[in-house]
Amino acid sequence: MTEELVPPAGDDIEEPPHAEPAGYAPSVAERFALYQRAGGIITPVLTAVFAFAMGGVVVAATGHNPFLTYKAIFNGTGLNWFFHVGNHHIDIPFTNHHVWFPWNTAADIADPHYSVAANSLAQTLLYATTLVLTGLSVAFAFRCGLFNIGGQGQYLAGAISGVYVGSRFVGMGGSGHILLAIVLASLAGAFWGAIAGFLKATVGAHEVITTIMLNWIVIWVGQYLFGIGGPLQNHVDKTVPKSDPVAENAHLSVWWGNPHLQGLHIGFFIAVAGLIVFWLVLNRTTLGYEIRAVGFNPDAARSRATTSSRWQSPARSRVSPAASTCSAMRSGSTCSTSRSRTSASSESQSRCSGGTRPSASRCRQCCSAP
Repeated sequence: MTEELVPPAGDDIEEPPHAEPAGYAPSVAERFALYQRAGGIITPVLTAVFAFAMGGVVVAATGHNPFLTYKAIFNGTGLNWFFHVGNHHIDIPFTNHHVWFPWNTAADIADPHYSVAANSLAQTLLYATTLVLTGLSVAFAFRCGLFNIGGQGQYLAGAISGVYVGSRFVGMGGSGHILLAIVLASLAGAFWGAIAGFLKATVGAHEVITTIMLNWIVIWVGQYLFGIGGPLQNHVDKTVPKSDPVAENAHLSVWWGNPHLQGLHIGFFIAVAGLIVFWLVLNRTTLGYEIRAVGFNPDAARSRATTSSRWQSPARSRVSPAASTCSAMRSGSTCSTSRSRTSASSESQSRCSGGTRPSASRCRQCCSAP
């Protein structure tokens, strides 16, 4: 005979303790999400401030004034141009019309109203175009968990291909010639970067080692191709190790500065478009989600049917065109030669991140296994 359970009186019912609002601690995921949102701005700013502070310490240690040094850098990059406000006009690119503008945009040294600050800013943006596109080749691969140290090699692979096309197919039309040079340079960089991705995905070769080796391989290939007696050496002066000049119709249109003195060309807008595409692909597409998932945690991505090795080589080949494209746009007139996780730890990680959650002692045991 079983005894009937009688519930206690109302006053005797114990309620679960309520957490005090003041004692609430955010979870790890919440703190990580907050850092993700704020770190995109705060981290680069703090890094730049710290770098300038350390540089100032080094300059001061040598007995020089760091403030004068940074002022010279500020003026040399053309940033003081924004403080030279007046009554000027700006020419609308590729037309004969102009409109009022508060800053002097005369970056052409032949212009009677020539501004040194405007020319310095144009040159800064020209170099920024190269750095942005080459940086994308590193950033995209990094989001997939890869360290692309081969940006230099991919840049040179694209430069060699771009200069070859630009100096050889002189009979082509301007737009077609430029497009062909950029596309083939991008494919050359993609191929060079895909080598490291293929080795990573198939045999597990670390991308840092392979990309550094590939950098030196393409450097010495360029030395051979454009060196004295090389197959791509110029046909005019065989004593100079450089390529033939790029055809005039294969140059990108310059919209700020002197076209004959390396003015700022439309490749700047290509770099800006590349930044936008980079953000959209990573944050607004399924492809970007899978790439970021593999970069955050390959084991978790594998359990969600996202094969990490599937994205190693494609991610490398997708980002390498960024470095090689900018090399095609920065090739100029000639190209000269110049010296320019172990299996055991992976196995232990997979044991700790399996379908069933192991105990804390078991996780510590397997993760600390040699």
